[in-house]
Amino acid sequence: MVKDYEQLFNQIEALEPPQALLGKIMLRLEQEKKLVIIKRRVAFFSAGLIFSVLALIPAFKMVWDGVASSGFTQFLSLLFTDSGVVMAYWQSFGLTLLESLPVFSIIIFLVIIFTLLESVRFLSKNIKIIHNLKLI
Repeated sequence: MVKDYEQLFNQIEALEPPQALLGKIMLRLEQEKKLVIIKRRVAFFSAGLIFSVLALIPAFKMVWDGVASSGFTQFLSLLFTDSGVVMAYWQSFGLTLLESLPVFSIIIFLVIIFTLLESVRFLSKNIKIIHNLKLI
């Protein structure tokens, strides 16, 4: 009985895998590596997006409080109420406005806005890439 099986299997030709199979496997492995890297980046930028959204409100409040406490709004209102005096002393008025700006809180606010926008840009670009790689 064993000889019958041996004779049967000896008559069957060995199947060879297609020549393009190795190339397809290597391509898919490379795509999976890229997919893992992109998923890590997406996780990182998602955390950045969450951080920037959460930090946006306190940063805006800090800018608002800084503008209110520095007297910037009072100086700016002079532009509309006493425009003749402002035009006469425009250089001093301009410097006074610049000195009363809460620069540090505005810089923090702009950094958070920049982080938010860059995170959204990166995520929108790479989520499309992830979607396209999963379709292949």
